[in-house]
This record gives sequence, C-alpha cells and structure tokens, in this order.
Amino acid sequence: MITKKSPNGPRPKKHIRAAIVTLTALLVLAICFVALRDRTPILTRTKLEERWKQWRTLRVPSYTLTLTVERDKSAAEKYEVYVRENEVESFSINGQQRPNNSSYSIDGLFAILDRELEITEGKDKQTGSTLRNALLKAVFDEKYAFPQNFKRIAGKGQSCFIRVEKFAPLNQTEKGK
Repeated sequence: MITKKSPNGPRPKKHIRAAIVTLTALLVLAICFVALRDRTPILTRTKLEERWKQWRTLRVPSYTLTLTVERDKSAAEKYEVYVRENEVESFSINGQQRPNNSSYSIDGLFAILDRELEITEGKDKQTGSTLRNALLKAVFDEKYAFPQNFKRIAGKGQSCFIRVEKFAPLNQTEKGK
C-alpha cells in the first residue's frame, strides 16, 4: 500500500494531544477565573459615608455581634461582642473574655474602615503609615447598612478580613450569649 506524505512531513500524534491538553487546561483556568473571582465591591469614601449615615439613622442600640477576623499568617479568630444602649458590655476572642473593646462594635467597624481608607489614601495623621498598594473591599448589610464583610488585600503579610457572622438585635432587657 502506498501512502502519501504531506509536504511538511508527518505530524506526530503526541503534539496534537499536547496541544489539546494545553488548550483544555487554559479553558478550565479561564472558566475558574470568571466563576471564582472575588465580586466584593471596592470600598470608596463615598460608599462608607453613605452607609455610616444610614447606620446612624437605623441604629440598633442593643445587639450581639459575632465576627471572624483573619490576618495573614494567623489563624482565624472569633470575636463576640455584646452591646447594650450603644456601649460594649462584653467582648471575647475565641471564648476568652477580654477588656471591653468598642473597636469591634458596629460603630467601631465603621471607624476601622474609615481609618483603613485614610491609610491607603496616605492621610493617616496618627502614625504617618501608608498602605498605598492595599486594595480595600466591603459589603454592607442591606437592612441595617453596617459593614458585613471587609477585606484589606495587601502584600507583605498585611492582608486582613473581617466578616460579620451574626448580628442579632436585642430588646432592652435581654443579654445575648
């Protein structure tokens, strides 16, 4: 039997398989990038001020709050905060009671985001530090307008994530646990 040779010579099947595998891998990566990318909106000064104003209008004076705080190179920590009449009455990290810390009340979270914006904008008056290459992202609660999810994405071990796991308004007489 006589076979015709192509003018460029025979093409090995190995190269065709490798090309198909490579193209398939690139397609899968592209699909994963689109499907799994972070859709958290960028935090802007305007958005923060709008939501802070809404929170002040809708403010819940007494509530319990459970947060997850993650920092680069550290295990995630669970913060639990009890606020009554806009004052922190109880604060714990991973179940260990700590001195009351208003930084992790809803008002405190807004202050943290405000300070983060100052630092990334290069306007930090307290320390003069900057994180100009940091990317700040946030999602706000639709009902009460508090920061529900905050992300500082930065290099050199400076990333931080704060996520509200539970926000429970309380009536005037109950204490959350």
